[in-house]
Amino acid sequence: MRTEADVHRARTVTGPRPVGVESTSIRRQPGGERRQDMARLRLRLCALYGIASCVGLANELVDNLAFRVLERGPDAWLEVRAAVDGRRRIDVDSTPTGNSTGVVELLVPADDRLAEYADRLVSDVPVGARIPVQDAAAGWLRRALDTAGRGGRVVCIDYAATTTMLAHRPWTDWLRTYAGHERGGHPFDRLGAQDITADVCVDQLARIRPLTTDRTQAEWLTDLGIEDLVEEGRRIWTERAHLGDLEAMRARSRITEAEALLDPNGLGAFRVLEWTT
Repeated sequence: MRTEADVHRARTVTGPRPVGVESTSIRRQPGGERRQDMARLRLRLCALYGIASCVGLANELVDNLAFRVLERGPDAWLEVRAAVDGRRRIDVDSTPTGNSTGVVELLVPADDRLAEYADRLVSDVPVGARIPVQDAAAGWLRRALDTAGRGGRVVCIDYAATTTMLAHRPWTDWLRTYAGHERGGHPFDRLGAQDITADVCVDQLARIRPLTTDRTQAEWLTDLGIEDLVEEGRRIWTERAHLGDLEAMRARSRITEAEALLDPNGLGAFRVLEWTT
């Protein structure tokens, strides 16, 4: 239990202050109640700690948020939906291939609002091209910016591109599934047992608020001084490699981990999108 004196001391500390919250009981609630209770919890924490602004960090989160898929037809946009094929049995515990789960694609005309939005996003795309419409990601960004408060920041780290770029790539390239940290199968395989993700569309998020910065993860970490940390790690490893103690092992790990984080063909290619509020 925090006393009034504790709160006063917390408010007099300068700089960022991490706050740990046990939210297991809230996470077990239905979606709507959970979001409302989490919002109330954030407000109480801000009042308790005298926090006026904060940093929201989303590391490989936004690509997991639900999205819709549109396909360019000969005359108009079509929405790609999932439908149940009554001739097939759905078995969520099986490991099928293709569409053998009994779920199939169903193309329906996109409503006027959705079609108009797609036309604003892309133009001159070939028939059959597909794009994601990331309404949930846009909604998340609105809430994150509001929660960050004046003087705060929202940072999103993820695979990202523009909607136009995705329209000219095969949809199976930007719509990916994962299970157990490995690439999964067809989106209709193993229903509920694999994550369905899409590259984050920078231009769609920028419609909510223009970005402050858009950099690769390698550029972002370099600007934050990772090379100095790596150089320090090399020095410590050179000095203590013959000892093989924990400090030496930590220094060597810093070097190898930095190489992975900066790899332009791997994690270093992630985009770091930032908004200041």
